[in-house]
Amino acid sequence: MKLLLIGLIRVYRLFIRPIYPKTCLYKESCSVHVERITRQYGTRAGLKALRYRMANCRSGYHLLEDDGQFQLITQQRMIVHEEDINPELLKYYSST
Repeated sequence: MKLLLIGLIRVYRLFIRPIYPKTCLYKESCSVHVERITRQYGTRAGLKALRYRMANCRSGYHLLEDDGQFQLITQQRMIVHEEDINPELLKYYSST
């Protein structure tokens, strides 16, 4: 089961992600994160990580700055701290 999930992630990266390029909100992309969690902790943890990321990696987020530190609030009201936010996203908001 673990190898099936990892295989599906790799198929996604090879064939689907190039069609719909998008900058991930997170420093570690969702597919890389789920694959890492699956390898380290197994299929159940990988599926849980996938569910969490799919629920929280969507539009509708808010990026807040407080004393030079950024926090991202997801649509599901989860807080992502600056060290886990994609640097490209921070660069975009810092320049506006």
